[in-house]
Amino acid sequence: MGKKVILIGVDGATWDLIIPWVEQGELPAFQKIMSHGSWGKLQSTIPPLSPPAWTSIFTGTNPGKHNIFGFLKRKKDSYFVTPISSNDREAVPLWKYISGSGRRSVLLNIPFSYPPDKINGIMTTGLGTPSRDSDFTHPKDFKKRLLKEFPEFDVDFNEDLIELGSDRDPADHIIKITASQIAAAKKLLVEEECDLFAAVFRSTDVVQHYYWYQEEMVLKTYKQIDCFMEWVQENLRPDQILMICSDHGFAPIHTNIYVNNWLERAGFLSLKKGLKKKKKKGTSGVLPSAEAIQVMMLKMGLKNLVSRLKRSSLVEPLIRSLFSSDRVQYLFDIDWERSKSYFLDGSFGMININLKGREPKGCISKKDREKMIQIIMRKARDIKDAASGGMVIEEIFRGEDVYHGQSSRIPDIVLVSKEGYNLVGGYNYSGEITEKVESRFGEHSKYGIFALQGQGVENKKDIDGLEVYDISPTIMRVLGMDIPRSMDGKVMGEVLDHKLFSSSTEKPALEVEESLLISEHIGKIDWKKKL
Repeated sequence: MGKKVILIGVDGATWDLIIPWVEQGELPAFQKIMSHGSWGKLQSTIPPLSPPAWTSIFTGTNPGKHNIFGFLKRKKDSYFVTPISSNDREAVPLWKYISGSGRRSVLLNIPFSYPPDKINGIMTTGLGTPSRDSDFTHPKDFKKRLLKEFPEFDVDFNEDLIELGSDRDPADHIIKITASQIAAAKKLLVEEECDLFAAVFRSTDVVQHYYWYQEEMVLKTYKQIDCFMEWVQENLRPDQILMICSDHGFAPIHTNIYVNNWLERAGFLSLKKGLKKKKKKGTSGVLPSAEAIQVMMLKMGLKNLVSRLKRSSLVEPLIRSLFSSDRVQYLFDIDWERSKSYFLDGSFGMININLKGREPKGCISKKDREKMIQIIMRKARDIKDAASGGMVIEEIFRGEDVYHGQSSRIPDIVLVSKEGYNLVGGYNYSGEITEKVESRFGEHSKYGIFALQGQGVENKKDIDGLEVYDISPTIMRVLGMDIPRSMDGKVMGEVLDHKLFSSSTEKPALEVEESLLISEHIGKIDWKKKL
């Protein structure tokens, strides 16, 4: 048997902020792990988006295998979109391998894992959970215990209120909820023996999005996590390894790029004839706007209802009337039969060809698909900022060159913007392709963080070449488990003492088929008897 692992996920954490603050003495726990452990940059997925990145961290596979590409997915036989969930995940997650080996996990705030899996241990889901009113824990009755002991515990921060123009400042709310999450994490670490403890904290991501230029607020969230890390370091046992990681980094942005507007101007997307580009956000007259309705529902504590409506099979015109007009309206205004391509909402940079046989009203044949991909890629290199005249696209990929696997959702084209620019979905009814940001001043960047501390960990600094796919296989190696061949990541062998962390057996790594059998087997075990 190997050692045990404590994994702390710090969503959106970046060395660009941490290193200067460490030098100023603001983050003692980060200073300690950088001085005595191993650390380096962790390359995110392409593009660096939380759903695929966290899923890659916890499966060791690329999105082409695990099937999570963004926050949303296109509904079957429709251009309408709906939120992704753990039911969309097609790769076996780390905790199922751990349960299948007879080991135990305690998992807190795990992003995009709702509904929770049945595992040997405890699990609460994080980002992507409808609300704390939902069944977000395993075992199911653990929720009652959690909320009784930590009544301010929540699965998110209702930052939608900022996005929708509410005058409520959630800064104190974010700090308060994070404090409750940390308190729960400490109690679980003390009371629950496990082989893997993992907790993900998202406050850093949210605060960097909306408060990037308010250094005091951003530092406050980092110090809150650093204080928890310091407590873990003080209580770290010889048989435990502390691992820190983030799903991506962060950088400032100044301009949004409406990709659908560019596609329209370039002749690849068409709006229905007779539509005028004079629409304003929301509705006219005395009726409240769709945004106002959402703000009202969220303030009333009806987030679970909002989420259920967005996921429901209700007729699309009803959802159209309830939710963000510009974000949804354009789906009804596009002339799909004349549109050659479209931008995938919630994807951070993905374009699909409107392909016959795949899209509901596809107009591009399979034989013309590659030609259309090449034309769009060539023209996209010339997208310019209307204000500065500068180019906004850093890299362009064919989806099949970035992702590999059997997923039917692999996009045709992937755009990566230059720093300072954000590729957004929807449609800007003013007709402009570029627009100055008004509320989100920070956005995801390519490199997150990785750090490791404990007995048997080498002291290596500023390591390069690490990827999000490497987290799961490295954890499995530390636990003394064999690495499944289905994983794309590698063990971070350069930071581990080879004598302590060599392969535990001579057996070959698990094949994908065996992994799936383990996954099915887990669901049949009554783990309550083992708690």
